[in-house]
Amino acid sequence: MALRLPTDVLKTHIASYQVGGRPKRNPLLARESDYTIVDRYSGIFRGIYNYYSWAQNVCWLTRLKFVMENSLLHTLASKHHTTVTRILKRLKTQVDTPSGPRTCLEVQVRREGKPPFIARFGGFPIVRSEVPITRETIPYSGPRVERNERIQRLLHEECELCGRKGPVEGHHIRKLADLKQHGRNPPPWVRLMAMRRRKTLYVCHKCHVAMTHGRMNLVPSVPV
Repeated sequence: MALRLPTDVLKTHIASYQVGGRPKRNPLLARESDYTIVDRYSGIFRGIYNYYSWAQNVCWLTRLKFVMENSLLHTLASKHHTTVTRILKRLKTQVDTPSGPRTCLEVQVRREGKPPFIARFGGFPIVRSEVPITRETIPYSGPRVERNERIQRLLHEECELCGRKGPVEGHHIRKLADLKQHGRNPPPWVRLMAMRRRKTLYVCHKCHVAMTHGRMNLVPSVPV
């Protein structure tokens, strides 16, 4: 018996980042910052790797990494109206790891007087991990710390739905599974939440009222 990465699971993940065998661009994600785009792709791939890191054939994820990296580069190239080669030249770098130097895509957000925020896609070896020894730990019961990016989205004061500048309000849902109740033709805010995998949107008062009462026709211009 052996723990292995299923072939159909790998094919499903690869298919979600390709269209007709070519890299798939994500036009909705292209509206975000370069840091958020790289961080989103990195988080998804690292999550898949961590889940299957004990599998004997985990090295198969190298193919998924190649496909996701191309999708990432095409999304950034579409956002900046440039070529994939120029984006690759700008973001490609090497980082030191316990396994030696590794090539990755990196975006840094400089901060005055503080270490920069860094988002990297790749930069670690895709090898099988040893099964860890579990030990009992005391669960953390301290105060909840909000994400820096969530605070920045709130302070940015720009509606994430229509782009209107000004004070924004938070629209929350209990869980992402609740989005499925809107059926096969959901409103734009539902599709945006599902794409970003977020339970919160910061929108202007007019969009918030329209979202709450199901009157999206009141929104003047909704980018999709």
